[in-house]
Amino acid sequence: MNASARARWPLLAGAILGFTFLLGMAWVNFEARMFYPADMFTPGRKRSRLRSLRCPLVVARDETAVIRFTLSNPLPRPIRRIARITVAHKHVLLVDQERIIIDLGPHEKQTIQRAIPPSQGVYGGWMLLVSVYVARTPPLDPSLNDCGTLVLPIQGVPGWVIVLLWNGLALGLMLWGWRRIDPDTRGFATLLVGMYLVGLIALVLFRGWVVAASVAALALFAMLLQGLQRLEGGNSIT
Repeated sequence: MNASARARWPLLAGAILGFTFLLGMAWVNFEARMFYPADMFTPGRKRSRLRSLRCPLVVARDETAVIRFTLSNPLPRPIRRIARITVAHKHVLLVDQERIIIDLGPHEKQTIQRAIPPSQGVYGGWMLLVSVYVARTPPLDPSLNDCGTLVLPIQGVPGWVIVLLWNGLALGLMLWGWRRIDPDTRGFATLLVGMYLVGLIALVLFRGWVVAASVAALALFAMLLQGLQRLEGGNSIT
């Protein structure tokens, strides 16, 4: 391994670690999106996204996932809001449902939270898939959303710590590799670090798993292309 390759390996290791995390989170949330109960697809009815729904990104095998969402009343009169929480159980076709009825005063909000044990994970216990549907309350349109949580075979470490350590290690390796590279050839390394940060911010702050997946796929493809170019360049020299 030449000096240039040795300088780049921390960057590549961190990039693979970081972009794999982004793709994993996108995969879990894609599975949750495909899990919408069929009765939510009523043709011809306007619906909005329940943007307040939050699930943890990762939980340990012995940790309970807590989901949260907010029901609000933007009207100047009392209303009744009806929500249905659906959780995939063991197999995606088996579900547990809970119906919630809440009376809200004018401009009142109420946050609902539910604990979901890892035992309800699907695909061998690796994922928790949740969807929430809020029924129409005239003149408010119905709303719905979904989210997924990755269950890792780790015990005794909270999910948020796993996420912090995973991404901290990935970013640390990438920055270490970036510093080791010749300043005149840092362009691609800078691009990788920037793309990773964009994907991570989109995922953590805005739950933008589509953006995270797109950024990660483009970055890994670019890494593959550059690797092939370097391999061809090395072969041409010899």
